[in-house]
Amino acid sequence: MKSNRSVRLAASIQFFRVLAVCIPVLMLVDAAAAQEPPGYSGTHTIVGSKTPANTYWYDAADGISPGLPGCHVEVVSLSDWRRTGRFIEEACRSDGLLIETTPGINAIHVHEKDIGKPYLINCNAWCIGARRSKAGRCQTVRRSPSPAYGPCTRAAVCYCDLFGNGEFKMPINYEKFDPHSRTGPYIGGH
Repeated sequence: MKSNRSVRLAASIQFFRVLAVCIPVLMLVDAAAAQEPPGYSGTHTIVGSKTPANTYWYDAADGISPGLPGCHVEVVSLSDWRRTGRFIEEACRSDGLLIETTPGINAIHVHEKDIGKPYLINCNAWCIGARRSKAGRCQTVRRSPSPAYGPCTRAAVCYCDLFGNGEFKMPINYEKFDPHSRTGPYIGGH
């Protein structure tokens, strides 16, 4: 017959073995969930107007930042970041979801056959989850083209009701945000 001490020791060892497996698994699950911002609602397909047989390169000037009006800018190639003049403005769909270009800031990426897959963001869920607001909605804003943000003169953004008073505002002053600092309200993605 085993003593109580050896039974407790065996149970403790088994418990720590379970923890040794569970903790890394939970960390992986948490890391995978962190890839999308609050309000993530899938992806949206955008088909460009160029020859479908070719590959095109883009840069998302604001990264994944639903609180900033973004501009997805075509560049010459992965190694040549000169802009071609083509761009995609972030927009609100008819169902109110924000079409949020991805991936991160200065992440030159390919659009095979001129097809892009931006995120869809529920602005109400994003404003509540990321900005701790009372509500949110997708809204198109006009803006000046700039070297940092590209040629877009209008783009969509999540407007948040920060205090629950029905006054919706852009949660981030994009005029003061430097997209090349890599520190934004939400930088991430795939």
